Amino acid sequence: MSGLLCTTVCEFPVIPSALKIEGKTSSYKIDSKQSQVFCPGCGSSLYRMGSDVSKINVYTGVLEIESGQVEVKGQCCMEEAIDGGLASWLDLHHEYSGQCMQHSKTAVAHRSSGSMNLEQPLDIRASCHCGGVRFAISPASQVSTQLSSPYPDLIVPFQSGPSKNEKNSKWWLRANGTRYFAGTCACRSCRLASGNDIQTWAFIPKDNMRQMNGDPLEYDMGTLNQYGSSKGVYRNFCSMCGATVFWHNDERPYLIDVSAGLLEAESGARAEELLEWATARVSFQEEAQNKALIEMLREGLAKQAQKEL
Repeated sequence: MSGLLCTTVCEFPVIPSALKIEGKTSSYKIDSKQSQVFCPGCGSSLYRMGSDVSKINVYTGVLEIESGQVEVKGQCCMEEAIDGGLASWLDLHHEYSGQCMQHSKTAVAHRSSGSMNLEQPLDIRASCHCGGVRFAISPASQVSTQLSSPYPDLIVPFQSGPSKNEKNSKWWLRANGTRYFAGTCACRSCRLASGNDIQTWAFIPKDNMRQMNGDPLEYDMGTLNQYGSSKGVYRNFCSMCGATVFWHNDERPYLIDVSAGLLEAESGARAEELLEWATARVSFQEEAQNKALIEMLREGLAKQAQKEL
């Protein structure tokens, strides 16, 4: 729904008509019983409404609160991820008892429908919930090496100093060049732009992505909108359903952050046949608003790293 591997919501006993909203909002009808409300300017998820009209689920990333005011109690919909998604790295054993947004059969049909000119059988499709933005990602190849990029905060923390990649390391390629690097982020900008506490990005060369008809990737394709979150930094989201899609900037225009929840991999939400996930760090973990949640994620990633040894 969001383009992420998980969403973080808090249930409030407020009827939608009682909300006082400043600014414009867009509404997306998920199915006959559920709707999603998001910002049409940046795509940030604000809240969603279910069958119980006396309550709304507010996305915690947009709440102006102090750390510790929101406590994560449980999770839901893990079975839809197939591989457990982000839940595998979070030590939560309780099922969420509030209103839960299940994927509607109609939306799933939209994501899976349509023909695609796939040159290789291993290409992985990606789509937002409404299907307004769809594209394909090809496996890493020689073209994946024909670019350069500074290191991300996942590898060289921003607070530790310059992120220059003087030796031109192809850090976005992993497993002997067969998979792409992916990771989690807790920075303030990602939190506000998505509405959620944890963003999940995959680092994909632009030349390894293309539209459904085989044309090169464009930032105005389908229902894609663009928002400049800071100087030289751009975020793309679906204008129909609000899903986070891309992050890119002027410093590395040919290496794109793709919101990992869009991928439709057979193995599951983490798409591990295509991606290798960072376990050493949560990007910009120092900026986390829900510090307890990000610490739980950090510990879960550390445990995953031990399993991989």
